[in-house]
Amino acid sequence: MLCCVTAAAWSLSLPPPPPSPPRKPTDFNDFLGQVYCTLGEIVGSPASRLEKPLGGIPGKKCGTIILSAEELGNCRDYATMQFCANKLDKKDFFGKSDPFMVFYRSNEDGTFTICHKTEVVKNTLNPVWQPFSIPVRALCNGDYDSMKVCRPRQPCDYVEVVKEHVKFCPLHHSECQQKFFTSILSLLTCPEKLIGTIKVEVYDWDRDGSHDFIGEFTTSYKELCRGQNQLNAYEVVNAKKKIKKKRYINSGTVSMLSFIVESEHTFLDYIKGGTQIHFTVAIDFTASNGNPSQSTSLHYMNPYQMNAYAMALKAVGEIIQDYDSDKMFPALGFGAKLPPDGRVSHEFPLNGNIENPYCNGMEGILDAYHQSLKTVQLYGPTNFAPVVNHVARYAAAVQDGSQYFVLLIITDGVISDMAQTKEAIVNILSAALRCSARIFCFQLRPLTSQFAPGYSSICPPSKGLNDLLYLAFRLCPGEMNQKERAAKLPMSIIIVGVGQAEFDAMVELDGDDIRISSRGKLAERDIVQFVPFRDYMDRTGNHVLSMARLAKDVLAEIPDQLISYMKSRGIKPNTVPLLYSQGDHPQTNPV
Repeated sequence: MLCCVTAAAWSLSLPPPPPSPPRKPTDFNDFLGQVYCTLGEIVGSPASRLEKPLGGIPGKKCGTIILSAEELGNCRDYATMQFCANKLDKKDFFGKSDPFMVFYRSNEDGTFTICHKTEVVKNTLNPVWQPFSIPVRALCNGDYDSMKVCRPRQPCDYVEVVKEHVKFCPLHHSECQQKFFTSILSLLTCPEKLIGTIKVEVYDWDRDGSHDFIGEFTTSYKELCRGQNQLNAYEVVNAKKKIKKKRYINSGTVSMLSFIVESEHTFLDYIKGGTQIHFTVAIDFTASNGNPSQSTSLHYMNPYQMNAYAMALKAVGEIIQDYDSDKMFPALGFGAKLPPDGRVSHEFPLNGNIENPYCNGMEGILDAYHQSLKTVQLYGPTNFAPVVNHVARYAAAVQDGSQYFVLLIITDGVISDMAQTKEAIVNILSAALRCSARIFCFQLRPLTSQFAPGYSSICPPSKGLNDLLYLAFRLCPGEMNQKERAAKLPMSIIIVGVGQAEFDAMVELDGDDIRISSRGKLAERDIVQFVPFRDYMDRTGNHVLSMARLAKDVLAEIPDQLISYMKSRGIKPNTVPLLYSQGDHPQTNPV
């Protein structure tokens, strides 16, 4: 398989580390150039180090970029650690210092790569930084036994420093001269080159980006694992000051406050452990889609090809349905007038059965969708809040990690109830858990015969969880009045925009750039993913390729959203049951 690599260089206008992470590279930074290559080119280069000229700006030399490749260990552990410092050097004339730390991991060739920057703590010489988490492989490539290993300095080490500074920073500039001599002093004061170390530099933050160097220290992953003790208290040393001042001791100390290593579970771990993905679709039946009987309509049923709604539904649904054991999916519509009285509904079942809105697989949903186009009248407005609340009520009843709910909304236009939808996402009505817990304690058939005799005939027990949830909402309507933040629920929302309308409001709901909020409350998680279908339409008319592109991007955030929910609740995946041979007889208990 050929793997292509795209690299681009940007000039940071905001000094690192920023108060908040930049939204996109193009938001604040200047484009310096780009280069294209294959992964094979990098790996096949001497020492897996490829140097190529940057391009992308006509008529301008953009310099060069060095790309290196290193195989990462198969390590899924995350280290969470916290540091504090004491008596750091005072760097600000009118204040103390605004210290932050930069962590580097050593590479196989002895160079260092930035792997983490802490936040800035303002106006203090004794900062306490917030705890942060980082993959262990980013610190030491997953090598738990990595220690500080030294080798004697080679002439090439000094040559590397000289070449780097001459190439990227002319020595006649005073600032470059200072950096150059500091690097040489560092080599002279440390006659051995450290390999397998973690280097930490401490800086005083300056608004103009010219951060003042306070000092540095080195450690290793094995040393960090010792946690909070006297061995994890490090002297911050400034090599330049050490050469100049005979009585110089250090520029302060940095101590570890805590160190915890936890295994990072993957989406596949939860699926293997039995987590079920429940899929619900909601389709826009507003009049802005056009008359379904006309070929210009987005709902037009062409006998030779699927319309945009059907393609989006099939592309996403055929992948998600494999994670649902019963393949029974609620399918809803909104924005239409329903027969016989012409009542406008924003939460009606596509199959026409209010008591049982479930459809059998993707084909069942498509059949119900086509049938609805023949029976309802397209109207408006475009309201999302009712269908969001519909799925959220189900998600609120099962928060133990065994179920995760995904709502797919396919729409053609501008949302009409933005405030209500944001409220539904950030702060929705959820069902009280004691009702659903009461129902789960019983067999379905005895319960239905006791409380709702006619329900068994409508929803047979084969649909399992869906029946129990639906029954919980029917039997306990008075208990559905507890406020809970939506982003805490095990659910994600996918919005696919079809047609040529402007979807600016959908980008706001997406929350990738700015976390969605309502009445001053921020959503705890980003649970909304929006994509415009037109961006994925293949120019050659290949609908299969268009659907594949859409499915890839639209489902890209679901695994991370599921994992973020599980982590926020401290839910770990269930242990995968061991397979047994036909000759073995697993222990069973009577139900």
